[in-house]
Amino acid sequence: EQKREEQKREEQKREEQKREEQKREEQKREEQKREEQKREEQKREEQKREEQKREEQKREEQKREEQKREEQKREEQKREEQKREEQKREEQKREEQKREEQ
Repeated sequence: EQKREEQKREEQKREEQKREEQKREEQKREEQKREEQKREEQKREEQKREEQKREEQKREEQKREEQKREEQKREEQKREEQKREEQKREEQKREEQKREEQ
């Protein structure tokens, strides 16, 4: 009888240890899973920041290009204006000479 009781307790003890072991394994898997999700989340966040950074650089580049075009346009208008002024002076000069000759 005592022997059977002893065996029974040993069996229960082994079962308990087995459950404990399974429980630890399960917790371990859960922890790994959370860690994995955390890494994935960080990775997505990093990609998102990189994307935003690229977008920002792209906008800045477009802005500089736009300013550059505007500057060129103003320069062109300025040259055109000077050219018209020059032609106007030339025309007046010719008119003046023409009157002088008369």
